[in-house]
Amino acid sequence: MNPTKRLTGACSECGGSIEFPAELVGTITQCPRCGKRTELALPVLPDEPTVPRKVIVWTVVTVAVLVLGLVVVVVGLNHYAKLAERQRARTGAAAGTNETATAPGFEVSTFSLEKGQGSQEGHAVGTVVNTYNRPRSRITLKLDLLDAGGQTVCIAKAYRPVLEPGAKWEIKLPVASDSKAVSARVSSIQEGQ
Repeated sequence: MNPTKRLTGACSECGGSIEFPAELVGTITQCPRCGKRTELALPVLPDEPTVPRKVIVWTVVTVAVLVLGLVVVVVGLNHYAKLAERQRARTGAAAGTNETATAPGFEVSTFSLEKGQGSQEGHAVGTVVNTYNRPRSRITLKLDLLDAGGQTVCIAKAYRPVLEPGAKWEIKLPVASDSKAVSARVSSIQEGQ
């Protein structure tokens, strides 16, 4: 004798469980719980994701680790770029180059220290050009006077009330004879100060 396979389905009205022989799938019967007519059907299985949950979790973790690694690399590169910039500023200052914090529209030359003929007093000499097509007013220039190690030993300032468009401002600031300065660097140039 061939045993009949039994299936379990749910009532479409009350959701109650109904057990029935497999050959009755698709027929209409009365629910033993609610008494209403319902079709005998197989229960619908929940949809399984096509990608297993483990794969999704590990993919998210991997992406998070890669993004974190990228952030660390970018932060590290920015840090080392700033360190390199500071080092260039130090070596540039010792060599007498100009790394300037300037307002836009000014072209600033490299400033050098020159000794006067027959005197101990020297001067910091350089130029500033107004590259804008309008007059610039109340211009303040600050120079760092540096020793052989690139350290600031004093600060010199120059002021000009107006600098016309395209005009060249030739600057010659006195440097004290007892100063240990060997080079000069423009620390800032600002308008309206």
